[in-house]
Amino acid sequence: MKRKPLKRHPALQGISREHHQALMLVFNLKKGLEKGIQPRRLSHYVRWFFEHYFERHLAAEESKIFPLLGNDHPLIKKALEEHQVIQRHLKTELNSKNELIVFAKLLENHIRFEERELFEVMQDQIDESMLLTAGERWEETDFCLLYPDPFWQAY
Repeated sequence: MKRKPLKRHPALQGISREHHQALMLVFNLKKGLEKGIQPRRLSHYVRWFFEHYFERHLAAEESKIFPLLGNDHPLIKKALEEHQVIQRHLKTELNSKNELIVFAKLLENHIRFEERELFEVMQDQIDESMLLTAGERWEETDFCLLYPDPFWQAY
């Protein structure tokens, strides 16, 4: 079943674009695994991505966006728990094909949850002026193709 594109509030569009870039990381990982790229090389890509860009994204969500709904909201609790699980995975080596597959699925599921469930609720329940104020403070980063080793293009 093909999903209709989600209409994202302008205040959340920068976050959604960064989510798209994280989904590109997942896509590139899957492509790398299909091409037989060494897991260590893929692990380096994941770490570079998180250290340079996505760690900031998670922190900004937690400090600027999630408080709008409140940290006691069940969807926010779920998002925060998933952030912790993602960060725990990043503390492991991610040097096997299986570890990378598990991590890619975890990240993809988390982003889909935020986009399809959490942000939809936020758009419905949060006052537009509060959303706009939070969105103005969002410093979007365009990082998808900056990695110096584009293994997903190889061969």
